[in-house]
Amino acid sequence: MDLPPRARRGCRVTALALGVVAAGDAPTGLAEAAQRHPGVVTHHVQVGQPAGGGIAGLVVDVPPHDRPHVVAELVRRWRVPVLLEAPVASSIEGARAVADVRGAAPIFSCNPLDHHLPTQRLRAQIASGTDPLQSFVAVWRFRPDAYYDGALPQLVDYVGRLSGSRPTRVTTTRRDCPSVSLVSVRYENDVLGSIELGAHLPGALPWRSELLVECFCRDTVYHCASGNQAVTVDGADRALVDWSAAPADDMVAMFVDALVNEWGPARSVCDDLQVLDVCREILGTVRPA
Repeated sequence: MDLPPRARRGCRVTALALGVVAAGDAPTGLAEAAQRHPGVVTHHVQVGQPAGGGIAGLVVDVPPHDRPHVVAELVRRWRVPVLLEAPVASSIEGARAVADVRGAAPIFSCNPLDHHLPTQRLRAQIASGTDPLQSFVAVWRFRPDAYYDGALPQLVDYVGRLSGSRPTRVTTTRRDCPSVSLVSVRYENDVLGSIELGAHLPGALPWRSELLVECFCRDTVYHCASGNQAVTVDGADRALVDWSAAPADDMVAMFVDALVNEWGPARSVCDDLQVLDVCREILGTVRPA
């Protein structure tokens, strides 16, 4: 087994072997992040491949619509922890199918918004402050070619953690061409939320999405525009170069730490089930614009 340079220089550092399952046009970047991690040696794993020795965990980097089948097949054969981008499925039925077969294998279903530096710090500020949250506005806009199935569950999960409570009332208005949904949410602790999500950015933009979260407390207002954490390049070519670490890198680093220290997942399929239940309610309350 070839070890990274850091591991070859000293006997006290041992690289962790991770199996990587990657297929299709996956948006997560987890496979590349695992290969970049200095303390990891990656091995490509096929979905139907028998379990092999020496693999400490599996990194699954496949599109959302393929995840239930892929993860279910893997956990039947392997008895090791699994890392993937939340949600484990696009529907609550798919998530239940995974939960039914996972056995003792812990599944780390990680929301990238919890591992993206601007949104991570915003949630930490709200959670640690003494000024209670009263309302929020969360807007996540995509180019038509960049929108993917996991966006709604990820945003609903993130703002639910911001509110610190569960929704009691959901109202949704939606239009198509371009696709956009406006969601109003009231939570058990009386926090009011407004969510805008859609694929209504111009297709010519060089960036795939833009995210804005504003939190209104009694005496404080927080503005989080994650696109500001970047260098914008205008000229013959246009680009938006994010200077913060990719969420996938933080997710893999967390997974490696959990394997080394034998920690359980901070977020799992159980959280996906709760969020997808809310998403089903959101989609079920759609009113035409």
